[in-house]
Amino acid sequence: MSSAPGGAESEGAVEVLNNGEADAGGFDVAFWFEESAGEVGDPGDVTLAIESLAAGESVWVEATFSGSHCLVSAYIDSQGDVEESDESDNSGEVDGCGR
Repeated sequence: MSSAPGGAESEGAVEVLNNGEADAGGFDVAFWFEESAGEVGDPGDVTLAIESLAAGESVWVEATFSGSHCLVSAYIDSQGDVEESDESDNSGEVDGCGR
């Protein structure tokens, strides 16, 4: 995942990889943000849909937010639509403020 905080807008990008042996049906990628220390945005501030992802396939998903944000986080399949043997690798975050 990467983040580029700025004055007018912030961007977040995450690589979504299906490392399973079966194709994945539709699911979402939810982004949220923290504007300053201790102030957390709501999960799903920006939610994008992925129609499907073949076994072994990956795709980059990008979101843009208004304003400057320190922490950009993403949660893949936040609604639990895809059954997986390992659910622990579905989220990540980037701290653009150096904390």
